[in-house]
Amino acid sequence: MSPKTNIIILSVFSLIVVLVFSYFYGNYTKQMDAAIISIVKNKTGLPKQFEINLEAENIHLFSPQEPFNFTAGSQLVLTGEARVFEGNVEAELAYKSGEVIDKQFTTAQAEDTGLFGDFTFVFQIPNESEINNRKIRLTVFNSSPKDGTRENQIYFPVNIK
Repeated sequence: MSPKTNIIILSVFSLIVVLVFSYFYGNYTKQMDAAIISIVKNKTGLPKQFEINLEAENIHLFSPQEPFNFTAGSQLVLTGEARVFEGNVEAELAYKSGEVIDKQFTTAQAEDTGLFGDFTFVFQIPNESEINNRKIRLTVFNSSPKDGTRENQIYFPVNIK
């Protein structure tokens, strides 16, 4: 074989090795990135439905306060303030399975754009027979005006006594 042929064969072989390595390394890093994101999102290691996040940059919760214990069939009054796009605040009461019990929308009453405004939600806690020992979680958030994803999420378990 001529030196030119050897160089071409070596170049093609090197390219194949690089492509195979890139393929496997790329999949590995994607899996690692997904694992790291999962750990960061779930800092406590507990299932997300049982986590508590009471801090959001643009939504502040005033009530209820921990330990979030409620009686079946009672009302849950949620108050706070928000500084979000057009003052639009949403709240969702849902079972651990994701089944939504009640979802509400309100507008925070701010004096001007860029200021915090007060909001209130009133939820009816289901009766014992409806709950049937299922875990419940309350989430407060605003939807992104760009793509509708949830922003400024505050969430906590609703403990039924």
